[in-house]
Amino acid sequence: MLRSARRIARRADGGFTLMELMIVLVIIGVLAAAVTPVLVSRADKAKVTRAKGDIKHIADQVKLFKMEQNRWPDAMEDLVTRPSYAKDWPEGGYLEKSPKDPWGGDYIFRKPADNGKEFDIIAYGADNTQGGEGFDGDLSYWTLDEDTSKK
Repeated sequence: MLRSARRIARRADGGFTLMELMIVLVIIGVLAAAVTPVLVSRADKAKVTRAKGDIKHIADQVKLFKMEQNRWPDAMEDLVTRPSYAKDWPEGGYLEKSPKDPWGGDYIFRKPADNGKEFDIIAYGADNTQGGEGFDGDLSYWTLDEDTSKK
């Protein structure tokens, strides 16, 4: 009886066994493998959402430019430079600076748009090239309501 009590006491002071540590590490690895794709997908969806918001904002500024200047801007730079009549405006124009999409590329301003509209604002997506599917797909002002994350 005395021997078994000493073994129990010694085992309680000894910490974790190698096997217990290995089991815990395997469990943590399995959980990490399950959670990582979900987090990456959420980040991609957040970038698409931000790009859609940016495109809407730029399009609003294009429309404001049209109202105030009585013409459509010729390029994105027209939105960034201060109008000649606005001497008291702070530095910049309708946009603070030439905007970048969430993937680091430039937003493309087209006048007229390929679909016959007056203008279009385009982001080329994660691959930063024209075309593509899913998160690599292009976002256009005239097709923002389409869900590109499910393509």
